[in-house]
Amino acid sequence: MNDHEFARAYDEHHGLLYFWVLNWTHNKERAEDICSRAFAKAWQHRATLRGHFKTWVFAIAKRELMADHRRDVLVKWEPIPEPDEWGNGEISDPRDFTKELEQWYEWQRAANAAMLCNEAERRALAGALQGEKIRELAKRWQLPHGTVGRQLASAREKVRVLCRD
Repeated sequence: MNDHEFARAYDEHHGLLYFWVLNWTHNKERAEDICSRAFAKAWQHRATLRGHFKTWVFAIAKRELMADHRRDVLVKWEPIPEPDEWGNGEISDPRDFTKELEQWYEWQRAANAAMLCNEAERRALAGALQGEKIRELAKRWQLPHGTVGRQLASAREKVRVLCRD
């Protein structure tokens, strides 16, 4: 794979890969980091590519996700706080966990709904989730501003309708 082919494949698959990783991490910075590492490794080993680029880069990203998760589990271990001498140690409110779980389910519903959008709509939605402006996306993809705006509006409406049901 030459440099031009790699750049074209990057432009074609970056948005979808980012959205897929974001679906797993629920953290924009972490998703960007994992996508960057996946594409960096793909770039380093582009001469060994056999088969489809998309499958290959997604497999790399999956390994990066698992490695990131293992590091996270090892680094974030914290001891359980000891209650004070009167036994008034703070215990987390179970409603906080319920709220987090509800948010996670809402996120999963939105992610599943987004996967029902066509590729152009998902790409526009992924770009918007990364904080990019419609004009920036249109310029990068060499599309009219209105086309990208319609793709994004269509994707948002599909997600909104499917999450409402």
